[in-house]
Amino acid sequence: MTIMELFAGALSYPDERIPQLRAELLGRTEEELPGAVEPLRRYLEATAGMSRATLCELYTRTFDLMAVCSPYAGIHLYGEDNYKRGGLMARLKEAFAAQKFDAGNELPDHLAVLLRYCAIAPAEESDEVREYLLRGPVESMVAILSKTQNPYAHLVTALQSALSVPEKSIVQDHVIAEGA
Repeated sequence: MTIMELFAGALSYPDERIPQLRAELLGRTEEELPGAVEPLRRYLEATAGMSRATLCELYTRTFDLMAVCSPYAGIHLYGEDNYKRGGLMARLKEAFAAQKFDAGNELPDHLAVLLRYCAIAPAEESDEVREYLLRGPVESMVAILSKTQNPYAHLVTALQSALSVPEKSIVQDHVIAEGA
């Protein structure tokens, strides 16, 4: 799994894989993204004692019903009721179909979906998604969540740090580390 896929898992509705995913995300972040380690550790510490049910409730309060912060890039880019968001989602569906990528049951502009897509998309397309669809919305999410005591503020800050590092550097460093 790529580090972006691990972040996607952490930003998805918590399931039974969350403990393993969190451990792997921390390990990979320590290896590949030192700038993201501290906020990720704060997120993990803040949520360490939570049961899965409590973590699911926190996720829902943060990103779903009466959400503190929307996880949809199109909302951050265009607003909630904007035809441009619909156009974005249509273009994303076309791009996903061309790569035989399944977004699952989420809308195509969900952060977790976009992060997973970056892992399989051609390099140029992945770079465009990171630059134009992830960086701005993640920055917006950091601004919103940093005004709260919500543990997801730390996770999104770690992701912001990860997005500031060129993906080629992350992949290259990981391949070198694995080959050593």
